[in-house]
Amino acid sequence: MNLRHPLLLASCMFVSVLVAQDKRGQARPTTTLEFDAMEHDFGRIMQDSKNPHVFKFRNTGSVPLIIESATGSCGCTVPQYSTDPVPPGEEGTIEVNYSPGKQEGQQVKTVTLVANTFPTETLLRIHAEVLTAEPTSTYEPYIFAPLPPPAEPVFDPMAMVDEEAAEGGIEIPTTTIQFDAMEHDFGDIYQGSENPYVFRFKNTGSVPLVIENAKGSCGCTVPFYAKDPILPGEESEIHVVYRPGKQQGQQTKSVTLMANTEMGTTILRIKANVLVVDSVVAPALFAIEEEHEEARKAIESVNPGCFVLFPNPTSNDLRLDLKEHIGRSAQVQVHDGTGRVMLQTRIAEISSESSRLDVSAFPDGIYIATVQVDGRPPLSQCFVVNK
Repeated sequence: MNLRHPLLLASCMFVSVLVAQDKRGQARPTTTLEFDAMEHDFGRIMQDSKNPHVFKFRNTGSVPLIIESATGSCGCTVPQYSTDPVPPGEEGTIEVNYSPGKQEGQQVKTVTLVANTFPTETLLRIHAEVLTAEPTSTYEPYIFAPLPPPAEPVFDPMAMVDEEAAEGGIEIPTTTIQFDAMEHDFGDIYQGSENPYVFRFKNTGSVPLVIENAKGSCGCTVPFYAKDPILPGEESEIHVVYRPGKQQGQQTKSVTLMANTEMGTTILRIKANVLVVDSVVAPALFAIEEEHEEARKAIESVNPGCFVLFPNPTSNDLRLDLKEHIGRSAQVQVHDGTGRVMLQTRIAEISSESSRLDVSAFPDGIYIATVQVDGRPPLSQCFVVNK
């Protein structure tokens, strides 16, 4: 076989090795787990209610199970779990609390579990029909759409590691990174605003840099990062969007970056002084042109939902991921802050591939993407155009 791209092949193998590494960049044994059920239907629930459910599982492998993280698909879905290792044969739990807030209608949310399993990610799903008033009809149990089959691994690093090597760990090449700045102060911002910032960095080491994960200290701080290896000497970015919601006063948040660096983790920080929003301190935010007022109200009445928009912020292309609705059709609209329609399209059949939206002609600012799947209640999310 003629290897025309040895560096690319090395990068791919390097990514595969990371599947069975800990945060210090060392290989560790993998295990398997089995859930009693991987989906739960809450049935009909009321807005602003709290709905807990416990997913039970068993470590069916031969080494301790270590849960590294569990992340809900949106802030309304909060998982709780123990970081203590679960010995082989023993049971553990993931408690998921779903708080719909002002959402309405059929809702499907997910929790992504990352552990020393192979593959590393396990997907749990919950469903609810969120009501604004007491029901007047009977409820039919919800049927979840089939999950796509897990990606077949190209290479299992632990298959080539004997027990003695596994106990001692295998040294994985590490690299170094250098940021232009590791802190950013937004200064005075308003409640409910979206505040993007780009942290730029360079791989200053001699091996490819692979970012394993990036987490905000709370749901109001959302990082976005490159999934592909960053070669030695190349530059890349971490986009961070801070949404203060109803927070007020001085705020400090952090983003923890996990990669194959010498330290394993890097912490970035953002600061802001969040001002209370009302028509006195921020009259410009409340001055909406009359011709757009009706459209603006329609947007605000749309239910927030969980679908994936990436990259966010973006400059040219916006990708729309609707894997939970494969096979259905969808109407997509994008509005600016005044309610004006900037883009409108229809997806005839949703597939496992993301759909591309061209936003290259949009000026810098905050936009709202609204998606309505097969006549279901519309879902909306904000995104940022930053060129």
